[in-house]
Amino acid sequence: GYVFNYRAIKGSITGFWTEQYNSTERLSFYDDEFQTFMNYALTNVRKSYRGVELGMQVNITPSLSVALAGTFSKYKYKNRPMGTRSYENGMAPDTTQVVYLKNYYVSGTPQTCASLSLNWRAPGMWFFELNGTYMGDSYISLAPNRHEERSDVLSNFNSLEEYEAWITDFTKQDKLKNVFVLNASIGKVIYLSRSSSLNFNLNVTNLLNNKDVQTSGYQQCRINTKDYLNTTTRYPNKYYYAQGLKVFLNILKRMV
Repeated sequence: GYVFNYRAIKGSITGFWTEQYNSTERLSFYDDEFQTFMNYALTNVRKSYRGVELGMQVNITPSLSVALAGTFSKYKYKNRPMGTRSYENGMAPDTTQVVYLKNYYVSGTPQTCASLSLNWRAPGMWFFELNGTYMGDSYISLAPNRHEERSDVLSNFNSLEEYEAWITDFTKQDKLKNVFVLNASIGKVIYLSRSSSLNFNLNVTNLLNNKDVQTSGYQQCRINTKDYLNTTTRYPNKYYYAQGLKVFLNILKRMV
């Protein structure tokens, strides 16, 4: 990392590279193939987190400043972990197989993000901030049973090309929509005495009332065993969405 601090500009730039080994992930789901509730454990999972982060503040005047923060990163699975099925109805002993996750993206957070803020410390102890944030390259969570070997279903297809096209669609990891969100806040400090004050802060998030902000998503673990071709149609990916415009008012009394 590198930190800089000058009269009108300060900030830091940091590069990071983290390797995570031998982790375990667990989930439970209803398995249509075996008609039972299934407990599933991924073991020996390896992930890689690499990226660059930047944070910077520019003082335009003593009371007006601009802040910039951003990251560009890649979070990926780096091996083929082992997946162990535990059949809740006891119809079969636990089974373990290879799960083909190598080079798929790790879900849970945007991997590209940038935020630009304008801050004004106005006369009379007023504070104003306008913030725009861009978030992109965020991916849905994977269903590990969709990434096991599937050569046993080849007989359900009329040709090898049809089978390969189905595999591509069946295992595809969708990316969430890139999004821009605008936020604003107004603050005011009122001194009641030498030892106490009232702080008022009004925050408005998602100022543009964008209701198409996807926060996360996942592949369904259910599989249409009667018609493999229509699995992604019958059991499509599921998504979560953020609320639209939100307003928060905070009033805080401080004692010195």
